Parts: sequence; C-alpha cells; structure tokens
Amino acid sequence: PKRAEQLINTRSCAAVEWMALGTDGSYFLLFGDGACYWAGLHPTLSALIKKETGIHRVFLSAQDWSYFLQLKDGRAFWEVSKDFDSQMGIEPQGAPGKKRKASGYLYLAPSQIMFSHHEIGPVFSSGKYSIKDTFLSLHSRDLDPEDLPLMDVVQHQGSYVSISNRRLAVFRLLEMYGKSDLRVPVEFVQKMGSFSSRYSTQCDGHYAYL
Repeated sequence: PKRAEQLINTRSCAAVEWMALGTDGSYFLLFGDGACYWAGLHPTLSALIKKETGIHRVFLSAQDWSYFLQLKDGRAFWEVSKDFDSQMGIEPQGAPGKKRKASGYLYLAPSQIMFSHHEIGPVFSSGKYSIKDTFLSLHSRDLDPEDLPLMDVVQHQGSYVSISNRRLAVFRLLEMYGKSDLRVPVEFVQKMGSFSSRYSTQCDGHYAYL
C-alpha cells in the first residue's frame, strides 16, 4: 500500500520492526520505537491496537479479515473465519447453554480473571464432573486446558470477569499449584441483560467460596 510505503521511506527516527499485509490493501506496521500504523483492519483488531500496549506481532489473512494479535506479556487475541475452522476439520470450542455474541478470543492467566459469583457449586452443571476431579486430571496431565470448553469472559468495571465460574476455579487452582505461567484460552463475549442480576461477588471477584 502506498501509505505504508511512504511511512517506511519517510519515518527515519526508527526502523520497521514488523510488517503485516492483509486483504484489500490492509496493513499493520510496527516500528522499533513502538509506534504503530495501520489501515483497513477488522474493527475489533483496530480497537485492540488502540487500547493495548506492548504489541509484539500482528498476523493478517490475505483472504479475509481474520487476524492474530500477540502482546509482549503473553496475551493473544484472534478472530478466524468459519471457513478456517472447517478447513482444519474442527468445530470451534464453546461453552454449553445459550450462546452469547463473541467479540474476540484471548489467552489470559487465570489470576487476571475475576469471578462473577460469590459462591459456586463443587460439581459442573452436567453433574458428571467435580472441580476437584477436573483439577487433578489437569494437574496430572491426563487433561490439557484446551480439552475444556472455552470460558466466557466479559469486561466489567475495567476487569475481565468470568461467566464460567467453575472452570475459572479449576484454572485458578492449577495456576496456584505448580503452573504459575499458565495461560488459558477464553472467549471474550458481550454482557447479556441477565448479567447484573447474576453478578453476586462480594469481593470484586478476587475469590469465590466452594
């Protein structure tokens, strides 16, 4: 793109550290001094670039608006098309129950995510598995974090808040007992109208009682 070429040729204060080219003339430029320039990106990606600091890499698709954004602190955001999922031969992960509208995906440390409930039951809603047994299976590596459905996470009062409280409890335990560098994939969703009535934490979500 001409604008990207002009920036590369005229911005002499720092060299280009990373460049990504996408569909329909879209691009992303990262310079060595941390300055970012972009055009034609997915609106969600554009908003993330404006909001987040410490951008490490951005990857763009040449066919559609799919993207992958990696930050220096280890977090990642991405959006892929349904065609990509079908070509990979997999169904997108998701939580059971009524589907909320997803606005992106992230990798977060469990300690970065707050509980939305003050008290949570020891057994998952299916009635088949307990928090304790799931934690032990993950700790012994009989299960991987990716084997569990993605947690639904919303933005509330400046924090990431989980709607999937039992899964968060499992991952918090796993992070506390031996996996301090744990990052888990979550689905960032929009708050539904029932969120306020179900938000029962009395400690801003820092912990929950089992």
